[in-house]
Formats: sequence, structure tokens, C-alpha cells
Amino acid sequence: MKEVEILVQVFDKKKVLASLKQFKFLGIKKTKDVYFYDPLSKDMNLPSPTAWLRLRTKEKKHFLAYKKDVCRGKKWIYSDEYEIAISDVSAMENILKHMGFKKLIILNNKKHTYLTKEYEIVFEEVKGLGTFLEVEKLHAKGNVEKIKKEIRAFISNLGIKAKELNVGKPELMLRKK
Repeated sequence: MKEVEILVQVFDKKKVLASLKQFKFLGIKKTKDVYFYDPLSKDMNLPSPTAWLRLRTKEKKHFLAYKKDVCRGKKWIYSDEYEIAISDVSAMENILKHMGFKKLIILNNKKHTYLTKEYEIVFEEVKGLGTFLEVEKLHAKGNVEKIKKEIRAFISNLGIKAKELNVGKPELMLRKK
């Protein structure tokens, strides 16, 4: 599934949460994301993987996702993501380990999720990394650049101080290492 989103770093939690009150609030959830890479795959290899496997634990539910970045040159445009529910995260982690995958990073998030007719909006507090706002177009179809322009306008209309990032949280965490 094509995932078209924009991630921005935000600096004033109170102001961001106040600006999001106008939207449908879906709740706050803690998530743990464990990212893996395959040292033998050119797409999943360090130092700059463009594909990942992610094990996510959210509210006692577990998911495995494959995420492949689509780039123009070195610029990230969007990601293709495929996710399935799994029942045993420990067994899945062992399967990945035995298949040769290596654990890369762990992200612990507290996510405040909001919804509009067009967007899923997530305010994230990421342990050791900072605060972010991710706005994803629901059912993204059509020109990716046009959709991203619309998302940028949406974020701008929130009236918050934000810095657009052209990388994801896993890449940001890798840079901190």
C-alpha cells in the first residue's frame, strides 16, 4: 500500500495538542517498534537502508511490516508498506534472527492519534529522539508531489512551529548512534 505522509519535528507540545483538538481524537497508545535489516540485501543494508522489517507492539497487539522507501535520487518520496498481524512477537523475532536478519534499532513511542476525512494525524513523543507530527493521506491515490503539497498546506494551517524532515524516525535514530 502506498503510504504518502509528511513527518515534521515539532517544538511546543502544548501548542501542537491544542491545535489538534479540532479533529476527532482516537486516543493515546504506546508502541514499541523494533527494526531489522538483512546484511545480505542491498536495499536493507547499512549505512542507509531503503527497506526495513518492523515488529510493532501496540496495546498487546503485534504486527510485522515490510516497508520499502521510494526515492528520487537521495530524496525520500513515499513508502510502500505491507503489514500483517502476528500472534507471537517473540517467535517472530526468533524466526527473523534465524533467517539472518539483524536487529537495528528500537523506537518507543507515545502516539496521540487524530483523524479527519482526509488525514490521519499522529503527534508522537519518541523516547530519545523528540516530538514529531506525522500527517498521512488516507487512501492516497494520484500524484504524490501534489498530495504532499496538500499535506504541507494542512500542517501550515495548524499554526505550529514545525520543521519538515525528509527522513523517517528510524533514519533519525540511526544518525544519533
